[in-house]
Amino acid sequence: MNALASEYIPANNKTETHLMLESISSIHLHSQLQDQPKSTGSATTVYFLVLVGIVVLIMAWINYFNLTASRSIHRAKEIGIRKVTGASRASIAWQFLTESLVMHTISFMLAIIFFNLITPIFYRWIGLPHIASFSLLGLITRAWIVGIIGLFLVGLFASGFFPVRYFAAVNPSKVLKGKWQAPRTKFPVRKVMLTFQFSCTVILAIVVLIFEQQFSFIKEQALGIDIKRSIVLTAPANVDSTYLQKLSSFKNQLKTKTVIHSVATSTDVPGNALGSGWGGNIMRSADETGFGFGINVIDPDFIESYHLKLLAGRNFTTGDFPGTHFGDKLEPVIINRKGSEVLGFKSVEESIGQYIYWGLRKEASKCLVVGVIEEFHTESLKKSIQPMLYVANMGPSMTLKLTEGADKNLPAALAQIKDAWQQFFPSNAFDYFILEDRFNQQYEDDERVARLFNLFCLLAFSIAGVGLFGLSMYSLATRLKEISIRKVLGAPLTHLVLKLTSEYLLLIILASVIALPLTYFGIKEWLSGFAVKIELSVWHFIVPMIAVVIFALATVMIQTLKAAARNPVESLKNE
Repeated sequence: MNALASEYIPANNKTETHLMLESISSIHLHSQLQDQPKSTGSATTVYFLVLVGIVVLIMAWINYFNLTASRSIHRAKEIGIRKVTGASRASIAWQFLTESLVMHTISFMLAIIFFNLITPIFYRWIGLPHIASFSLLGLITRAWIVGIIGLFLVGLFASGFFPVRYFAAVNPSKVLKGKWQAPRTKFPVRKVMLTFQFSCTVILAIVVLIFEQQFSFIKEQALGIDIKRSIVLTAPANVDSTYLQKLSSFKNQLKTKTVIHSVATSTDVPGNALGSGWGGNIMRSADETGFGFGINVIDPDFIESYHLKLLAGRNFTTGDFPGTHFGDKLEPVIINRKGSEVLGFKSVEESIGQYIYWGLRKEASKCLVVGVIEEFHTESLKKSIQPMLYVANMGPSMTLKLTEGADKNLPAALAQIKDAWQQFFPSNAFDYFILEDRFNQQYEDDERVARLFNLFCLLAFSIAGVGLFGLSMYSLATRLKEISIRKVLGAPLTHLVLKLTSEYLLLIILASVIALPLTYFGIKEWLSGFAVKIELSVWHFIVPMIAVVIFALATVMIQTLKAAARNPVESLKNE
């Protein structure tokens, strides 16, 4: 391709053309280039959501182990009797692996059923209605089958291996005498698992809170430009040499419509990357290194139509339009405040009447700065405002600002606009978009991710709550005699509750301590992608942590109060 380019676009002493190819299959998730056929996604976001999904699944496996262990007291006699009657370790191990296999198989079948039932609702909820009819059959490939089988086997082993080892330690003689206690290990597996669960829960809770605040903060920010009640007409594709003349006549006729407040043309509109298709090297003098500017060709109505603030100088007039070619005369231009600062002018007033150059040194066109406008956001607030240069001319994109109330009856307003369109461009399809909607599309992916995080956080809370419930149930079952003795010796209820919950409180605080630094650096990195962002405070981390602690303690308290209120005679009658 480069050889072809060098043949048809010969290099000169200033520029050289190099082409870069891009795999079509990589565009959707891996391309950040402008002017793609459709808006692209983010591979990083997808991988991160997959990671969160795996973490939630691991939390569910942990729960299976914890709940199995919590039932050990009730199943110990069963295992003891089986051992006495000749059952081997292998047969007991096979029993628990079979139970895990049955549980996983039923869960897998239910997952397939619920996947097909919930998918349409789920995709509509996250804002992807165009793939709401997506089915499981569309996923089935060799790699998908291998992945699912691998995940199934990992889950089977992870949730079945620990119970096998756990119940293999049952001593039948002690069990049948009522003296068996759950084995204690040097490495507190269940406590580590609980800490992991609540670390993940705290992380997700903090992320959800900051996501919501960041997107609310962005929506409250003033753009510096008025895009309300604005419709943008797609430029006609089938044109001839009379196009500019027809465009001017079409614009003048639209101004006579009662539903139209103003009409402006430009090469770019808010919501697009301004200057993405036409950038410029702007210099203070023709013999120095320039600065990269975005370029937008606008007509004299652009500034008024978008309610932009002219800081110094004047607006364009039709007399500022270029001749046969741009640069045939001293071209008047307007820059924004950012452009004035980049070029080194001490004030916007100093910029007026100054000469600047657009192009590559000796071939650069000489321009005269006639105006400076206030900078404004034309893209997502993720991006910082760039220096801009505005040139006077008719642009292909036409923005129509409707009058007050006309937007309430949009079909009627569009009918009038379409009638005028068909008079001047009958061989071109009438196409348009609502500017405010197009601008807000820049945040759709982020808001979709935020909704998914809300769902993941709810799942994590539920799973962590079930896990904690199971672990506390197990722990209290092994300490019933201790609780009964303490009650007999006069321990008050508050003392028992504090004694039984303090262990979990320490674990949850440890989980928070682990989660806080990880979340802080991750959120800091995510916020660095926004030009406008909230300031992180200690409350962004403390409030979710406190919420998780309260939730966890409430879960434990249910079991604790039940155990503490139990009649001690029931636990001590055989002693």
